[in-house]
Amino acid sequence: MLLESLCFSCTVITTDANALIRDIHDRMPVIIGPEDWAAWLGEELACDPAILLKSFPPERMTLWPVDTRVGNVRNDNRTLIERVGEA
Repeated sequence: MLLESLCFSCTVITTDANALIRDIHDRMPVIIGPEDWAAWLGEELACDPAILLKSFPPERMTLWPVDTRVGNVRNDNRTLIERVGEA
């Protein structure tokens, strides 16, 4: 197979929002925790990867407010993830 015929791509798989995200949006990206990486990558043949397509536990996440500049695609720098105000 020639390198020119390869197509490199990625997909963001979404699921229902967990309790932490639900007030912001009804969907969220699927987050695969480190304990499930081997199953997701096919290293554990007994696992059906579809069972990993679930909402990530909210207690394992942190939420904080960010600047409204996040909503503009022209902005792309590290300061966008800095906390502004109180959560």
